[in-house]
Amino acid sequence: PLRRQRQMCIRDRAWDELRGGECISGFEGAFAEEFSVVACQTPHDAQLISAELLSNRAEEPYPGVDEVAQLARESCDVTDVIDYNLATQFDDLIVDFSYPASDEQWAQGERGVYCFALRSSGGTLQGDLVD
Repeated sequence: PLRRQRQMCIRDRAWDELRGGECISGFEGAFAEEFSVVACQTPHDAQLISAELLSNRAEEPYPGVDEVAQLARESCDVTDVIDYNLATQFDDLIVDFSYPASDEQWAQGERGVYCFALRSSGGTLQGDLVD
């Protein structure tokens, strides 16, 4: 029983502590402030496929929410980074993403795009989708 508990251990992480590859239990949406990270071998609701910066230049002005959303959408084309053998087991796999949605967030240095894979049906995933 102790070994099983360790495998299912849930660790709460703030959104800006995620780096990519984490499996998420109780996924409430890409813009959540905190995520419960679990082992990918256990059933989970979503997986953070990738996390990347839109810009690392502090002086770069906020391009606007529409432009940032478009850049995020392009960044979250995960076809090159997922395990197709596992992904094809789910006919309802979708990608949800978050991004800096305001000038204030951008000014505070929040420049990340976070791309999550999940099932549109709300069903669970099992296994590591990151190839």
